[in-house]
Amino acid sequence: MHIGYSFELQKPYPEKNLAFTIVELLIVIVVIAILAAISVVAYNGIQARASVSETASFANMAVKTLQAYKAAEGQYPQISGCIGNGYIDRTGDGSQDCRWNYNGSVWTVSTSLNNLLDKYVQKGSVPDFYALVPGSGYIGLQGATYYYNPAATLDGNPQHDWIVYAVNGDTCPVGPFYERVNWPHLVTNSSVTRSYAFEDDSACWIPLR
Repeated sequence: MHIGYSFELQKPYPEKNLAFTIVELLIVIVVIAILAAISVVAYNGIQARASVSETASFANMAVKTLQAYKAAEGQYPQISGCIGNGYIDRTGDGSQDCRWNYNGSVWTVSTSLNNLLDKYVQKGSVPDFYALVPGSGYIGLQGATYYYNPAATLDGNPQHDWIVYAVNGDTCPVGPFYERVNWPHLVTNSSVTRSYAFEDDSACWIPLR
């Protein structure tokens, strides 16, 4: 007599569901979003520091250029204007502008100033960064400007010659400087205002000695 046996093979482990649950998917999405946000913040910080460094280098070049001119010529130029070329015509008047506002007060590239500084200037490209400073309308500043005003004083003393530039943040990397709450120390003729309100950008004024 033949006796048959029936065997059922048992799997050593129960089957697992390999699909993600909704909770797991949500956790992955949240982690990816956090990493993306951190990356964006880090990238923006690197960009901001690079922009400040570029503008500071350009402002420092402008100061050295004007000091070299004075050392050779005995005095600073008596013409205001943008330092260098490569600015954008932001007012539509056909000139390159390094300072502009809605009230029509504009500092432009001056061919006469550039001709005076040509043999002293250290070549450098104008920074792309420009500041929009709220005030009467708004004040826009890019690169560096040489500002000459024979009526200007600083703390009661004559101070006719300035380099003006702008950076993002509340610290001016090239100085000595007068910015934000320190501006009341700057007294000029009545046609020049210094009552600007700031947000994220700083306008920096360097008195040239």
